[in-house]
Amino acid sequence: MSDLHVLAPVTRDEPRSRRGRSAVLAVALVLVVAAVVWLFVTLLQGSRAEARSEAALGRSAHAAGDCDAADRHLKSALDSGSVSFLDSPVDRSGLRAEIAACEELERARHLAGREEYRRAIAGYGDYLASGAARYGGALDERSEARMALGRDLEARDEERRAVRQYAAVMADAPESDLAETARERVWALYERDVERGRKKEPCRALDPARAWARLKGEALEPVRAAAHEALSWSLLRCGEERIARAEAAARDARYEPDVFGAARYALTRAVEDYPGTKPGRLAGQRLDALPGVAARAKSLAAEVARERLRTATIRKQVAAALRDGDGLTRPRRTGDAGDSLHLTVRNATGRQLYVAWTGRETDSVTIPAGGKTCAGARTITITLPPGDYSFAVREKGGWSAGSWSFPSKSFRTCVR
Repeated sequence: MSDLHVLAPVTRDEPRSRRGRSAVLAVALVLVVAAVVWLFVTLLQGSRAEARSEAALGRSAHAAGDCDAADRHLKSALDSGSVSFLDSPVDRSGLRAEIAACEELERARHLAGREEYRRAIAGYGDYLASGAARYGGALDERSEARMALGRDLEARDEERRAVRQYAAVMADAPESDLAETARERVWALYERDVERGRKKEPCRALDPARAWARLKGEALEPVRAAAHEALSWSLLRCGEERIARAEAAARDARYEPDVFGAARYALTRAVEDYPGTKPGRLAGQRLDALPGVAARAKSLAAEVARERLRTATIRKQVAAALRDGDGLTRPRRTGDAGDSLHLTVRNATGRQLYVAWTGRETDSVTIPAGGKTCAGARTITITLPPGDYSFAVREKGGWSAGSWSFPSKSFRTCVR
């Protein structure tokens, strides 16, 4: 009994001790879990803050054009602070777009460094059009590539293709130093291509002036206006030049209706394309006078042709007379005659006398029949520049001829 009495209280206190230990363990477990959760939250918050910080650094580096640093920071931002059950602390699609844009910018720079300017320009264009471009200097870098390409095109004599590159630079940044350089190059090429030709060879300046007048773009408006003015004057001057050329041909015994037709076309274009301008009005006046000018040129060409035929015939006659005819007595000097040669010929044959000569001048004259003595003969005086001459006379089918050198004196001969 006594043993059981002693053991009984011990048996009643054991469950109470176990419950106490369980409570302690539960509290400890809760504290551990809370600590782990706190640590996790703290680390997560730090990681998310780091992601946002890296994203900001990446965007800043991108804006400065440092794509290497931008790539490191942006990729670090993508790798930080993301868990599957929470929203991302950064715009992941936006960061990926910026990484891709920076890669495009670096490719464009690499191509420019290899002097592949066309591909570089296209690359800069893709970067600027990506929607994620932050680097403000990309436009200047593209302008530099365009300027380099323009210089290459100039070296290959592709001036107007170079002008299109320069015009793009002027349009992209009209107030920049590069735009001013591009503008200077455009005007220099225009001057060389159009203005010099307009002043010296207006007909050859027409095609370049038309090409410049057709160039597109607001940046080229001043040079386009200058090209139109040059074209209007070149059309007028070209028409006048062709008229002068046709008149010169007429003086050389050639009538050239095609040249007059080309003049008419140039003048018509000036009138129709540039009405109300001074070149247009002057061209209209030239057009009105053109039919008369052409008619006179045609008549002159025929006249010169006849005269050439006549002088050629005289040369043949004198040459034949020198070869086959009788000798002619040398005229006798009678006195001074100033700066000219004066030759008096008396026709004492009693019949009509034909006199022809060649030398510094070629011509002929017919002396009517008159007396049969030198004193009563019909007489003419021929005035010529001094020099070497051959004379031939024909009377009733027979020829006589001689060749002499005449100073500036007066001479006389009588043909019996």
